[in-house]
Amino acid sequence: MGFKRPRPTCARFERVLNALAVIARNKHSSVSLSDLVEKVKDSIVLDLLPLNSGVKARVLKALKVERLARRIKLVQGQRGAVMLYLTPYGLRYFWTYGAVVVYEKDEAMFQRLTIKELRKETRALDSVLLEIRDILREYHPRYSSLSNVEDIPDIVTEVIKKTDTLGEQYTELTSMLAKERAEERALLSSRLT
Repeated sequence: MGFKRPRPTCARFERVLNALAVIARNKHSSVSLSDLVEKVKDSIVLDLLPLNSGVKARVLKALKVERLARRIKLVQGQRGAVMLYLTPYGLRYFWTYGAVVVYEKDEAMFQRLTIKELRKETRALDSVLLEIRDILREYHPRYSSLSNVEDIPDIVTEVIKKTDTLGEQYTELTSMLAKERAEERALLSSRLT
């Protein structure tokens, strides 16, 4: 057996992946290596952890894994600055990194989910439904005794329909008010002249 290089420590690796995910979610496809290292250092400082001198080396180890997975490209510029570019695959990967992606039941990706991924999605959706239930109980007297989370999708659909209707009515009323004010201004200006 040959010597196998150790994978970057999980926390450092996660920090790099989280920084790349933020970049992808901000719709950027490139960042300078020095900026990425600074983002990782900032996340370490925010967690009140001591900074080591080897942060850049550990970031480079994590980037090597991502480069081998063809999610990033490292390109050295004319002035010596190293730029990191997210590949199209990397952009998609980091856009969804750390997030639970909800798929339609007929979607091909849903059919390919593992049991572990299905459980993760179920836990995430269950926590969202429980939060919605608690909010409905607290702010709407009609649902103060709501206990069954299976009823929530119908309730949310009803609330969305009502909100859309109210939005349309608001737009109509605003339009009518603007017309009335325009007529008033026209009458006032005709009286003054």
